[in-house]
Amino acid sequence: NPRHDRFDALLHRMRRYADDTLGGAGIELEFASGKLPADLTTPIEARRPLYLVFKEAVNNAAKHSRASRVTVGLELVRGALRMSIADDGRGFSLQAPREGEGVTSIGRRIRDLGGTVEWDTAPGSGTRLTVRVPLKR
Repeated sequence: NPRHDRFDALLHRMRRYADDTLGGAGIELEFASGKLPADLTTPIEARRPLYLVFKEAVNNAAKHSRASRVTVGLELVRGALRMSIADDGRGFSLQAPREGEGVTSIGRRIRDLGGTVEWDTAPGSGTRLTVRVPLKR
């Protein structure tokens, strides 16, 4: 439904999910999206993967990071949505074996949208995930 293409509906769901998930874990949330244009639309094929990537990152921070604070930032940069989720937790090694598929699925979903994924993390230094996804305006 074209009426649901507006990014603000997705943004509302993201913020509510982060508030509930992180609040339940006693983690402070900073959510910054004020620089997004009010008329920003999200292609239907991008909405679900973006939301699932967001949920995975927030859930991982709540379950594994031992963080006290998570910062979420969303902005439009040169026609691409840039979303970052950062925590002040314990970090992890990208090279270490992992039991779950979260890191792999995040990369796959974003690459399937023509986007890029950047991880900035190491044991003891927190984690920052930054994804960039091109959006049609």
